[in-house]
Amino acid sequence: MSTVLIPKPHQVECLRYLHINEGGWVYVEQRGGKTMPTADFTIDTCCDHKLIITKSATLIDWKKELMRQGICAEDIQLIRGTKMNKTHMLENLTAYTVCNWDMLDSYRVIDITNWGVVVLDES
Repeated sequence: MSTVLIPKPHQVECLRYLHINEGGWVYVEQRGGKTMPTADFTIDTCCDHKLIITKSATLIDWKKELMRQGICAEDIQLIRGTKMNKTHMLENLTAYTVCNWDMLDSYRVIDITNWGVVVLDES
């Protein structure tokens, strides 16, 4: 059973800002509550492929948040593992691709497709 989280006022304002501006930058301290409204925004945005770049330590947090928001596990891929595994995953994209910052240099992940949404999470 998933836990229903009530958004804090700044999270509601953040989501409103992202919708009004069709995206944007969100500045809140680490652990300040950016993931929930940002995940909501990506879900509300109609596009085939969404890229989330984050620290290795928070890859699974993003997957959990997206699943808590109702995204199926099969639609979320965490790019990790061996070079062959990463290459295979990047050739078979799902709706959500979550990877770490090293993927920008190592695999030029930003150039793989026309991402509808790109989230650059704190580094």
